[in-house]
Amino acid sequence: MPSLDIVIVNWNAGSLLRQCLESVFTSDLGNVELQRMVVVDNASTDGSMDDLPFASPPFIPIRLPENLGFGSACNIGAAESTADYILFLNPDTVLGRDSLRGALMFMEAADNRKIAASSIRLNDTAGVTQRCCARFPTVGRMLAQSVGLDRLVPRLFPPHFMTEWDHQDTRPVPQIMGAFLLIRRSIFTRLGGFDEQFFVYYEDVDLCRRIALDGGICVHNAAVSATHVGCGSTDRIKARRQFYNARGRIQYAWKYFGWPGSLALALDGLLIAPLARSLKGVLNASLTAITDAVQGSLMLWADLPNILSRGNRPISSLEARSGSEARPISILALTRYPRQGASSRTRFLNYLPALKAEGIDVTVSPFFDETYLPALYGDRKVDSGAILKCYRRRLKVLHDAQNFDLIWVEKEILPWIPSIVEQFAMRGMPFILDFDDAWFLRYATHPSPLVRALLGKKFEHLIQQARGVIVGNSVLTDWARKAHAREIVQLPTPVDLDRDHPDRSAEHGGPIRIGWIGTPSTAEQYLRPLLPTLEELISEGIASFTVIGASHADFTRIGATTLPWREADEVEQLYNFDVGIMPLTDDPWTRGKCAFKLIQYMAVGLPVVASPVGMNNTVVQHGINGFLANSREEWREAILTLARTPALRSRMGSEGRNLVAREYCVSAVYPRLSAALRKAAGAPPLAAPSSQNKA
Repeated sequence: MPSLDIVIVNWNAGSLLRQCLESVFTSDLGNVELQRMVVVDNASTDGSMDDLPFASPPFIPIRLPENLGFGSACNIGAAESTADYILFLNPDTVLGRDSLRGALMFMEAADNRKIAASSIRLNDTAGVTQRCCARFPTVGRMLAQSVGLDRLVPRLFPPHFMTEWDHQDTRPVPQIMGAFLLIRRSIFTRLGGFDEQFFVYYEDVDLCRRIALDGGICVHNAAVSATHVGCGSTDRIKARRQFYNARGRIQYAWKYFGWPGSLALALDGLLIAPLARSLKGVLNASLTAITDAVQGSLMLWADLPNILSRGNRPISSLEARSGSEARPISILALTRYPRQGASSRTRFLNYLPALKAEGIDVTVSPFFDETYLPALYGDRKVDSGAILKCYRRRLKVLHDAQNFDLIWVEKEILPWIPSIVEQFAMRGMPFILDFDDAWFLRYATHPSPLVRALLGKKFEHLIQQARGVIVGNSVLTDWARKAHAREIVQLPTPVDLDRDHPDRSAEHGGPIRIGWIGTPSTAEQYLRPLLPTLEELISEGIASFTVIGASHADFTRIGATTLPWREADEVEQLYNFDVGIMPLTDDPWTRGKCAFKLIQYMAVGLPVVASPVGMNNTVVQHGINGFLANSREEWREAILTLARTPALRSRMGSEGRNLVAREYCVSAVYPRLSAALRKAAGAPPLAAPSSQNKA
């Protein structure tokens, strides 16, 4: 005996819902077992769910507090199903006495076991068969439909619906209508249910296309019929209906045809289709038609940022239900630099071994190649042709990225490009952003008014479309919260302690060795103002000074040693310091810094001296693992104190090393990163270790 669950999604269907339910309960089920009839109400306001005269079970009403859309509501209704089949039935459909039994017996026939889903013949209230089976849309077919070419020259531009066929015979078809969609539950579950990015319209097209890609068949069963009123819930809101239809077309194009097709359909929905409807309204002297066309276009424009991101889509109810066990995750990391770039190395690449061990496979694609940073820091001209290649490479990576579960983005996707273009290039793929600096100031405070106008709010727009944002400190957390980020995870920039094994028990003779590590640009901005103090200490024989990663004539002039930065030499070079310094100016940019220099110094057991700016105030515990110094006098006194007291240096170095081991190393930070990536990718969290495995 085949078992059946029926799912009906209601939204202000009025008396049609009651008629639909009555037709179900008066149907001749034969040997079909009706297990559940679930009505999911999308926050109706017309009282259509009130006083329904049906007992439960099998009648199960589910009232949602807000309208989640048709696909989401269908998935919620089907989430607890254990039946052989699920029937998705519109509330404006009235079944005939034999509709259910005939539809189920057709699917149960031995010759039809390969059929994944079927529909039946739907008649309007006058008894005329609706020609509702359809071809899969193409971009050209959807554009032709907007201007009426499918009606004017159907031979050249075949319409979406198969109107040339009378639907009086049973046959396989590309797409069946969602008003009566009977599907094998095992297939529906395997496919993950309806794609919830489609609020209404095109969710049934997408499901049928995924059935076809899965090797399944959809069939129109003409031997069984029902009555379908059509537009039972949306006929009263034509402008919004036009908006959702255009929205679904853009999202469908993203999913199957890439950003060129979605861009074409966005322009169509914003301009071409509304203009065509308005002209038709003028010819028919219909002010309402003109108003609806304009309102629909304005709604599409207002919602375009949301449409441009599938990150908007919640995890489907069925995906959440079937994903109770951890599964492999595939992530594309769009870093800004290759390994030589500190932010990319420390916030992305150093995590890869641990992520791989946990079943998270990360493919890394930097925007800039390995020639960029040496040219930038070497004061050489950056080749414009090489930069253009970086843009082409990034666009190609995005074009081929549809099979990843998540895109993990360092700062931005395309530098100096507006967010709306980036979102088109992303083709609706889910993404999460990572910031270790106050990067939002880059464009918002730019001296050019044009840059501020085009890009000033770029990062706020990206954050609102992302599934989440990872930030390095509390300043960035506050900014992300004000930008209305959906999910904020604060993670410091960590070091890999496996590389660092300090043994500072033996003291050397001579001046205290002060060290600084960084880039030429940060040396120019933050280190040069401290040079007079350092020059005094060097000339007095109290200190020596070494700079890693930057060189300047002024450093040589005061007697400093300059060393090139190489990752392989970094730890050994830091071991040769007695104290690490991090001077900063106090401004909005520096308050967004993540104090990574201090973490590097502490990782090798160094005491530190730093400006009391931003996260430095969190990392440095004044008098315990280092000193905070503001004025020139405070800097001099802090260094003199450390120079005179080797035991204090040793004690502060140990305190700093312990702090890094607790809070700022890869092994301490990694579990929170893994959880954030899993959540953004729609995967369940890792199960906690069982008590038997806890040592």
